[in-house]
Amino acid sequence: MNLLVESNNNVVLDTITNKETFNIGVDFLNVGDSLHDISVTLSGKNNSHTVLSNNEIVSSAQIEITNFLVDNTNVSDIISMNKDIASYTHSNNNEIEQPTIHYYDPIMGFNGTARFIFKTPVHMWLFDNS
Repeated sequence: MNLLVESNNNVVLDTITNKETFNIGVDFLNVGDSLHDISVTLSGKNNSHTVLSNNEIVSSAQIEITNFLVDNTNVSDIISMNKDIASYTHSNNNEIEQPTIHYYDPIMGFNGTARFIFKTPVHMWLFDNS
């Protein structure tokens, strides 16, 4: 599976992993007074990354985003409640379906992109969006 993390269209992390769960941490400190766009893209996941038993998923490779921090402030709860701030665009790994925008989910089990839009200073952004 491929994992790409971008900040305002600048590559922060671009790696290939075969781990079942891959936790990432990227710090965005002192980012100034502006709008920011962070994207996490999972690609290359296929049927070999999922183990089934009696049509039940036993294990499945995924990307898990934990503790989304901006200026040392955890904004994970806020981003999960607002589609304008955070979204997860995917097509359930169905190559025929068009990707659709879903509410953000910290567990990325499908090829797709999680996107976060926030403004700094973060304390003002939190006040406006909570």
